[in-house]
Amino acid sequence: MSEEEMREIIQRNEDICSAMVGAMKALEYGVRTLIAVHPDPQLLNHTWQDIISEMPDIHENNGAPNPKMFNASLSAMLGVLTRQIELAASQ
Repeated sequence: MSEEEMREIIQRNEDICSAMVGAMKALEYGVRTLIAVHPDPQLLNHTWQDIISEMPDIHENNGAPNPKMFNASLSAMLGVLTRQIELAASQ
């Protein structure tokens, strides 16, 4: 494989990653909106706590190319969503 082909592959992968991050941000804001307008924030919080307690087991063997990065990112986003849900439930 030539250096130019490797650069093209890297560029395509960077483009894919950028697109995925953009899509994830859009989903994050959508979920935040749903949290903010949920009619029963306490029920949402209770349900969320039940769901996230099972997540480490569900995603333990996810087949990701970089499991440490996947798990760190998953944990970070779960933390963001948990704080949003808990804030909504406390108001």
